[in-house]
Amino acid sequence: MVNATGQFITEMKAGSTPRFLSLLGTSGAGKTMLAKRVWCWFEAWGKFYTEPACGANCVRSGQFCNWRQFVEQCLGSGDFSRTLDLCEDWFVVLDDIGAKRDKSGAWLDKLDTILAHRSERSWTLITANLSLQEISNQLDTRIASRLLRGGSVVVEVDVPDYSVRK
Repeated sequence: MVNATGQFITEMKAGSTPRFLSLLGTSGAGKTMLAKRVWCWFEAWGKFYTEPACGANCVRSGQFCNWRQFVEQCLGSGDFSRTLDLCEDWFVVLDDIGAKRDKSGAWLDKLDTILAHRSERSWTLITANLSLQEISNQLDTRIASRLLRGGSVVVEVDVPDYSVRK
């Protein structure tokens, strides 16, 4: 998991073709901690770049999105405009995508739209407390399929919760 996140940052820095990195598996394995580390790197070093044509210092857009909080905020306020930003930003972390279960399927459609739009166009780091098979069975096969496209990397971990390990 650590090696995959390091490689992800290396490829972002090198200007490689954007892709997804999905950290999937058990709760307490350190997925969100690593996602926050990548986000901190982006905020400190990756957010700013020099425009080659004119030499101007520019800012890349990005978001760290806790999926459960995002869904609850949108439902509470009725404002879904941030969904468009999640499609368009240069780098997005979608943390804990399996945490908010939606019986209507509306939020799975939103997630599918976001992932479809970002696929092979934008850097995306995804965490979930589900395996790829569980995402396919419990959420949607379209979402599982999108996580695998375009040279994306899926890391599945199955370790005990760090907070309860001896």
